[in-house]
Amino acid sequence: MADEHGRQQAQPAEKKGPSKFEVIVNEYVKQIAIPVAIGGVVAAAHKVATLFGSIPAAASAIGATLEQIVSKGNIDISTGRLLSETATGAAVGSAAYAGLQAVNGIPKVFGLEHAVANVLGYVIPVSTFAVGTATLGILAPAAVALYYSVSHLFNNNFKFEGMGKDFKEHYLKGLARTMPLNILSSLGVAALYAGYTLTPYIAIPAALGLGALYRLALSREKINYFYLKLATLPVWGPIVGASHLIAGAVTTAYEAVKGAIYQGLSILNHARVGIHDLGFATHMAMMGAVPAPAAKKGH
Repeated sequence: MADEHGRQQAQPAEKKGPSKFEVIVNEYVKQIAIPVAIGGVVAAAHKVATLFGSIPAAASAIGATLEQIVSKGNIDISTGRLLSETATGAAVGSAAYAGLQAVNGIPKVFGLEHAVANVLGYVIPVSTFAVGTATLGILAPAAVALYYSVSHLFNNNFKFEGMGKDFKEHYLKGLARTMPLNILSSLGVAALYAGYTLTPYIAIPAALGLGALYRLALSREKINYFYLKLATLPVWGPIVGASHLIAGAVTTAYEAVKGAIYQGLSILNHARVGIHDLGFATHMAMMGAVPAPAAKKGH
């Protein structure tokens, strides 16, 4: 009895779950406080760097959601993580905005504002070329480096431990994966410098989509391309379907035209043969109707 009593006393006390008040507080933080904070971060980024700050902030959260889908196959992402992603995007976007201001000043510093170059018969402003090149060669690599550094801090409670290893492991791969998007972005920056703009109804969704893909390309997770295909189905599905529809219509039209031409040529050939036969028969009939000249008798 004594041993049994001792064993009962040695058993650890059962852990109590969170109280009802704690559950309410946690749900309030997840469902209300953090989403409000996310909105505040986006608004602050817009205040600091206009759309160059708010779009990367929102796009980073969208890209993180896509990352969750294509790496894990679900959309189970916490609002806390979305907040850190939004803050990372805001920081990188605001820094990139400051960098763009510096890049746009390069032509003036070097006296290239009115210089032009003849490339393959085309007159190209040197200033536009310089801005695009600086964006691709300087800003793009710096933005990738800044993303990995800032995101490491946000994801690790602002601890620098392990940052160097994380940077070494992911930087070059991330820079290589984002290079096509960097080239496209550099062309866009050069076009903006040259005065070309798009309507906001096109530019803002395009920039959000580009930013989300940029964030996905910087992922530290292993991407499952089957999930990626499913996640992007609303984008590429209609395009592929339309291309197949157009290809089918073109093929059908080609076959119809080819058949019509074949039938037309066949009819012409039959007509030619018929005319030839009729002419030959007429010729033979005329030959039979005219008597041959009689031979002259000798005296």
